[in-house]
Amino acid sequence: MPKRDAIMDSPNPAASPSAPGSAYVRYGHATHQGLVRTDNQDAYGIFPREHDDPTRGAGLLFVVADGMGGHQGGREASQMAVHLIEERYRASAARDVAEALRRAFTEANAEIYARSTQDPALQGMGTTCTALVFRRSRAWIAHVGDSRAYRATEDGIEQLTQDHSRVEEMVRQQLLTPAEAATHPQRNVLSRALGVLPEVEVDLVEVPAPEAGHTFLLCSDGLADVPTEALHEAVRTLPPQQACDALVQQANALGGHDNVTVVVVRVEQVPRPAAYRWGAFFIVLALVLMALLLMGACGGPPAP
Repeated sequence: MPKRDAIMDSPNPAASPSAPGSAYVRYGHATHQGLVRTDNQDAYGIFPREHDDPTRGAGLLFVVADGMGGHQGGREASQMAVHLIEERYRASAARDVAEALRRAFTEANAEIYARSTQDPALQGMGTTCTALVFRRSRAWIAHVGDSRAYRATEDGIEQLTQDHSRVEEMVRQQLLTPAEAATHPQRNVLSRALGVLPEVEVDLVEVPAPEAGHTFLLCSDGLADVPTEALHEAVRTLPPQQACDALVQQANALGGHDNVTVVVVRVEQVPRPAAYRWGAFFIVLALVLMALLLMGACGGPPAP
């Protein structure tokens, strides 16, 4: 099991969550097959793993994928996506994070598609995928399908990704209202997924300077029935792991119609100890007193 906190932004590889003033992320994760499905075709990944150094190289990577195409195909596609995206992203992330994510997604798409054409049992398989990277005080999201990424702050919660589904595209074109889309018979039909076609378009979102207290939520569409207000309440008021567990419970309480996977990532900053704060106060006070003494030695401030 990976550790649940890691340094997000520090040029000092020796920094740790106990270093005063250092920014780090605390995260949780949970997945469940739901109350209707007989297996779980979701997959997720949290990188770096326990012994990696998160202050160097590619940063912190979180991935959620929701497979489709039958029991075997769905599991195969989502697991391939998580594995390939981590592998390909790390191979090129030292140069440009956005480009590395785009390349990782497109290469994963090509390999999943090739695999589906080689094995009749996997024909037609595909997967959604949403990935979040933290590196050097910035965050990036790559996205294909209808899994989602949210950012929650004190002011509310916003969806950072667009669902790639036929119904959501009709909503964006103002052909359907959100209320009509919620009950539309094609609401689960995707317009874009990894592995379905030889090539895929990848959405990329950059989130500059995530602040302490900002919380990111990645989830499969098994969480779609949980109201946005409940998402915000859970991720803002509960520790990340408890928030994940609570959201999975809420999804199942609302029927558990689908597999559900949740990853919650909160940006935090280690508070400086009281001794440090008092030390800073006395340094400022000493500087002010020195300035006053110098002014007195020079005969006070110049006359207006």
